Amino acid sequence: MKYLLLDTDAVSILFKPGHQLYHDSFDIAAGNHLLISFMTLAELALWPVRNNWGAERRTALKNFIAFIQLCSQTRLVVDAVNSAAPGSFVVVEIPYAR
Repeated sequence: MKYLLLDTDAVSILFKPGHQLYHDSFDIAAGNHLLISFMTLAELALWPVRNNWGAERRTALKNFIAFIQLCSQTRLVVDAVNSAAPGSFVVVEIPYAR
């Protein structure tokens, strides 16, 4: 099993089964341990507020995020994002230590 660090765009795609990149993204993510950074978690928390979501969609996002672990390795997150091309789809495999 690999550990994959997902950025906000990757999580967004995986949260929307109708997205054109969903199936390719799901194939990459399936069977792997998914991680997000604290910043991605903060951005995800803003979606329902910014977009005035109802209770059902808020609950769906909460349940979806429950399956993704928060990455505690901040330095790896920063290095991964800094090494990515601007505007790129960032899915980075990182070593994981508790």
